[in-house]
Amino acid sequence: MRALSDLQNPISGNNVTNENCAKACAGYTYFGTEYSSECYCGYQLNVGSVPASSGCNMACSGNSAEICGGGNRLTVYKSQSVPPPQPVTVRNSTNAQYLGCYSEATNSRALTDVQYAVPAVNVTIEACMKACSSYRYFGVEYASQCFCGNTIHAGSAMVQGSTPSQTGCNMVCQGNSTEYCGGPNRLNMYMTLNVTATH
Repeated sequence: MRALSDLQNPISGNNVTNENCAKACAGYTYFGTEYSSECYCGYQLNVGSVPASSGCNMACSGNSAEICGGGNRLTVYKSQSVPPPQPVTVRNSTNAQYLGCYSEATNSRALTDVQYAVPAVNVTIEACMKACSSYRYFGVEYASQCFCGNTIHAGSAMVQGSTPSQTGCNMVCQGNSTEYCGGPNRLNMYMTLNVTATH
């Protein structure tokens, strides 16, 4: 996964400078240039991206006096003017209805048909919904776990509370820091719409 993945290459080719990339990424928390002629924008630096001691040594395609990253190296800047967006609980969408923040089941997972349906670093509500599209329910838990099922097992119940901090569904998704993806032993639970279970 790219270090910055929310908007990839809004400009490229011979126009890339750090200033042009900053303009193209207006509204994002971070922007970065790579391999002389690539520009990336993001609300967060994705997991696994760490500072490198060397390798950012390629001149920008649009200004040879500036450095625009290198091979697998990104010159990263943080915008001073844009506060990071606050995470939200994703409510109803065209394909799913939000049921609430649920606890795990008594003697098993709340949803057991498919566990960890999406790689941890890619977990978002949308990715889990897509992976579980042929199941009646899906849920996200502990920021990085996606579960599918046709039955919500006994003991799993909606947790009362009006805010994520009260219910425990207050961890942001690994794949999108603007969405909540459950918490410890808590799932943001959804029902898939217009699907006949095939499993």
